[in-house]
Amino acid sequence: GGNLRTAADLCDAILGDDRASAVLGTRAAALLGSELTFEPGSGRRRKKALKSAEADEDWWNAFPEDELSQLLIWGILLGVGLAELVWIDDPESGRAIPRIKVWHPRHLRFDWTSRSWMLRVEGGDEIPISPGDGKWILFTPYGSLRPWARGLWRGMGCRWLAKDFARRDFALTQELHGQGLLVGTAPTPALRQELVAMLRDLGRSSVFAIPPA
Repeated sequence: GGNLRTAADLCDAILGDDRASAVLGTRAAALLGSELTFEPGSGRRRKKALKSAEADEDWWNAFPEDELSQLLIWGILLGVGLAELVWIDDPESGRAIPRIKVWHPRHLRFDWTSRSWMLRVEGGDEIPISPGDGKWILFTPYGSLRPWARGLWRGMGCRWLAKDFARRDFALTQELHGQGLLVGTAPTPALRQELVAMLRDLGRSSVFAIPPA
């Protein structure tokens, strides 16, 4: 319905799985490890902009690899990745440059009435965001219409839940059968009560010495 909180929380849990995080990390690293090239823009300043970009003066300062990796993984898994452009003073160049800051998508929702994206900020208030306005970046690799519906979380979620349930069932089975059961017999109710009390006080590594038959 456009509220991404529960889907984003499920994605967080999926990323806690070593296999899922490794595969998604490999996909992001493959893209970020590719050769970076720039195309000239249009207008009178296109050569100047291209020269600056080719010199790599600002790119990795503005788009650190760790933040880009998070943005890519959220886009692939959830279908939506959100980042804010925060302007900073770069000490190396002495200029102000934007640097991305990835937001957790659980704070994001799409409002169908206004057809706009809303972001929950500190205090619980919501603010509208406009992707591409120089302040916000919205990464939707599967398109802009209901992008969350095509995220990999829909297929991976069922398998992650099955794996998580299997792990819990295995642990419970080990706990049940690993400790074993102590069974004893006694001829009278009083002796049976005494035997139960004795068995409860036994340690797990108890040793029994029985008289020879």
